[in-house]
Amino acid sequence: MAVERVWLGWDRAILPAAARWLRDRYAQPSGWDLSGVDVVLPTARAGRRLMELLVEATDAPLVPPNVVTVGRLPELLYEDDAVADPLTARLAWVAALRGADAAVVEQVTRLTDHASPALAWVAAAADLAGLAETLGADGATPADAVAAAGGERWDAVAALTAAYEAELAQHGLTDRHAARRAALRDGRCRAERDTILIGCVDLPGVARAMLQAAADDSQARVTALIGAPDTEAAAFGAAGELAADAWADRTPALRPEQVVTAEGPREQARAAADAIAEATASGGVSARQVTVALGDEALAPTVARTLEMSGAAARVAAGAPVSRSRPARWLSAAADYLRSRRFDDFAALLRHPDAAGEVEGVE
Repeated sequence: MAVERVWLGWDRAILPAAARWLRDRYAQPSGWDLSGVDVVLPTARAGRRLMELLVEATDAPLVPPNVVTVGRLPELLYEDDAVADPLTARLAWVAALRGADAAVVEQVTRLTDHASPALAWVAAAADLAGLAETLGADGATPADAVAAAGGERWDAVAALTAAYEAELAQHGLTDRHAARRAALRDGRCRAERDTILIGCVDLPGVARAMLQAAADDSQARVTALIGAPDTEAAAFGAAGELAADAWADRTPALRPEQVVTAEGPREQARAAADAIAEATASGGVSARQVTVALGDEALAPTVARTLEMSGAAARVAAGAPVSRSRPARWLSAAADYLRSRRFDDFAALLRHPDAAGEVEGVE
């Protein structure tokens, strides 16, 4: 059974249209039971908004669906109880780094001194995990990169990946990307419940392959809701993802006055704040209906702070890394001071908001 594509049009917002489609397919006079449905959306925020729309759409009892983001889709399509959770996987990366030869570590990070702060090793492990995520999204491995490009750095990444996987194996665990590849290879992809994709136009390659394999070998229905008319069928793939070649030669319908040139990141952020203020001034558009898309995710903190200073609540969709959380920054400042005993490191520790209560009253 192939993935069913449903065309919702692009003359209205996709989430309200999807909520109506779900109501039409699953609602009953006695209630609306979506407990056997998995709904997949690009972001967690979209999932929360869909839940609001579902509640608003009915006065009858509602049993909500299981709502996940695209990143968790593959784990709905196979079973493997030995897959390591994210924290365990991160610790295994740290162990692989700290157990590797200095020459190998030097190829991927500047950390070669095992006395370096623990958070520094965690940050280096996060970089490697991110690289593995990028490769794994399309079913690739560092060994594939070595075969394609070669080079000492890729050799080092491949060696560290092997050490990481060996670390997990010692505890009877496996990496989730390896588990996905194994599920595809062994024909173990199944959709046990109805699976609905809403606006998932950027599906990673491995998710597409697993989804198609599951749709071909399952009794449950797999449906992609697409925010476009059926006249655009050639511009979308079999699972509702964008067909890049079909969009390559299209010219965006932007008027010259819609393009604003800014000198740098701060100026870009201020221009975005001005545009949002102008759009929301009439009351026809609320700030929560505005999405600011960035070509460089490193600009997200600057843009968010600028928007907040202008009075618009902003939330970075990607979230914030643990290393930027208040407890992590406090631990990092404490470690810096304990290692150096320098006055400026002590002052930085005292400036942390969570240190205020600890030193209150100290003479």
